This record gives sequence, structure tokens and C-alpha cells, in this order.
Amino acid sequence: MRLGLLLFGIIVVGLLALETCTGHKVRLDPTDGTFAVVLDNDTQATVVVEQCDVKCNVVHSVYKLVPHQSVRVNTSDSSVPNWYMVTDGAGVIAGCVNLLFDHMEPDAIVSLSRLLACPT
Repeated sequence: MRLGLLLFGIIVVGLLALETCTGHKVRLDPTDGTFAVVLDNDTQATVVVEQCDVKCNVVHSVYKLVPHQSVRVNTSDSSVPNWYMVTDGAGVIAGCVNLLFDHMEPDAIVSLSRLLACPT
């Protein structure tokens, strides 16, 4: 029992030291730091928005947005890239948005008219 408590204490101190020294948030619960942002189709065209994998060669969630429609999606404040690819009605890639945050910004609005090059 004492050995377990000692090990737990060492782990906690180590995680705190890692966070202090590196400036990175250390979380035991992966949902800590998760918050919703709004993807806003502020264009005049219907678009398809797809959550990408690291290089946008694999997609996950897919949303079809008519002009001026929006959707709430989750991201985190862990400074981890979270790409969404935007395509037009014909499937041509218009570009990507990266929901990269280092702090919580709940209900932030990300305009789909301000696209970046997609990761390759």
C-alpha cells in the first residue's frame, strides 16, 4: 500500500515538473481542454467540410454546409493541429482550416472563406 502511494506521488511530482519545465499542459484526462468552435460557411457556395487526418488523406467527420450555415465542432487547447478540409460541390479542394489553439476559446468562429493550404 505504501509503495503504491509512493509511486503515485512520484508520478504526480514528475508530471508537475514536466509541465513546469516544458510549458506544455500535462493531462491525465484526454477530454480536459476540449471545447467547441464554430465553422462558419461565410461564402456564397455550398461546401463540404471534412475533418482530416494528419495529411488530409484520411477524413473523419463530414459536414455539408449551404451558404451562411455553420456547424459546431470540437477541438482542444493542446497546440495539436486539427485540420478540416473544405471542398466545393464538385469535390475540388478549396483549402483547409486548422483549429490549432494553445488556450481555450469556446465558441470561437472560424470563417471558411479564410482557407490555408492543406497539409501534405
